[in-house]
Amino acid sequence: MNRWCCAETTGGIFAGLLVRPAWLVLLGLAASLAGGAAGAAEPVTAGTTELLSELSPAELQIRYAENRLRLAELTLKRAQRANQLSPDAVGPQEVARLTRHVELTRRQVEIARNRPRTTVKQTNLAAAEVAVANAKSELVAARKANMRTASDAKVAAVTAINIARLEAALAMAEVRLELLRRPSYVPSLIDEMQWHIDQLTNEVIDLRHRLETGAAGTFGRDRP
Repeated sequence: MNRWCCAETTGGIFAGLLVRPAWLVLLGLAASLAGGAAGAAEPVTAGTTELLSELSPAELQIRYAENRLRLAELTLKRAQRANQLSPDAVGPQEVARLTRHVELTRRQVEIARNRPRTTVKQTNLAAAEVAVANAKSELVAARKANMRTASDAKVAAVTAINIARLEAALAMAEVRLELLRRPSYVPSLIDEMQWHIDQLTNEVIDLRHRLETGAAGTFGRDRP
């Protein structure tokens, strides 16, 4: 919906309010507020900001990690529910990735609770370990898919180029994990930003390739 549509809708609402009796306007507003409150899982209270302002930076880090875990769990549940309603709506590889993401965020919550002053190094290490696990899982799934069609290379489930790409992604993840495992290595903020940018760039490139080649239906399955 664009801003002109929003403006017309808003204008229509105010125009309706002007011609209705006052008691109908109040009744409508009360019903609208009640409906909105009923649809919200956790309504935001007026004191939320004040409560957060009373927390220390370490406590805020814990609160952030806890809410990130909740979001990850809900995302996984959404995928699982989609598969209950329609089998294979979300591929097994994607479900596995979401599951590992929940495990990662759970570890980050534990780190934030136990060692709030060292969360950066520890959480980066945890994320690097999960990145390696994801890369290995995708490579293994691709190789298994090719084993099922090994008799004819022309109909291989995963092309040689894509196998090479998965191997390169795994090599990148292993290099980063090795760096973070070394006590003497302290990445700068620029290093951290660049790593996240690289991760997002690779995912966007892969997604665009799938969409442009009509392979979006295989996203998250055994055929990368």
